Amino acid sequence: MLAMYSGQIGLFSSQNLLLFFIMWELELIPVYLLLAMWGGKQRLYSATKFILYTAGSSVFLLMGALGIAFYASNEPTFNFETSANQSYPVTLEILFYIGFLIAFAVKSPIIPLHTWLPDTHGEAHYSTCMLLAGILLKMGAYGLVRINMELLSHAHSIFSSWLIIVGAIQIIYAASTSSGQKNLKKRIAYSSVSHMGTYQGRNLLYKRYVDSTPFLQIIISHDDLLSAGLLSVNKL
Repeated sequence: MLAMYSGQIGLFSSQNLLLFFIMWELELIPVYLLLAMWGGKQRLYSATKFILYTAGSSVFLLMGALGIAFYASNEPTFNFETSANQSYPVTLEILFYIGFLIAFAVKSPIIPLHTWLPDTHGEAHYSTCMLLAGILLKMGAYGLVRINMELLSHAHSIFSSWLIIVGAIQIIYAASTSSGQKNLKKRIAYSSVSHMGTYQGRNLLYKRYVDSTPFLQIIISHDDLLSAGLLSVNKL
């Protein structure tokens, strides 16, 4: 638990891409152990699916971080501030953007890379589900804001409208799928996917036209409500 919290706090407070990546990977190990050791009969399957999805997407995160660090620089740097002031050719920036987007879309999650979450929620212990929904999903949302929007703003202006459309589809799809689930934890998992679609769309709109403060407020309220919902289901 302490290792997981350390990874999450380190990620949210990191000021360079290398530390961001290390903390991103550090929290995978304790989460995998929580999923594999406590839960339902299919917990090993869901834990393996989780680690394959997240570790596989981390390859794109690492490639993007290395690409940004070594591009057009005599001294490679992972510093966020330095990278934000760096300009890239449009094609290269789009490639970086897509790589980071894949990594964050898995963790957020964004459809169609969300399928690990219902299985994980369905088999995990309720306390683990609360950690997943309350903190883990927000790491992907934070990465999308911190890197895709801040460091790769030109590419983001190209993709933002499409991501808003994906977010709208995600809201409808996940909400309709949630209503057909007999497992209450899976139902909450799909509702969480739907909520993340809402936050994704709102964040992109606010980032384009105002600021991201309302998005952060909604994310915090989502943590409280979803964790309370899972706790209530546990008492039924």
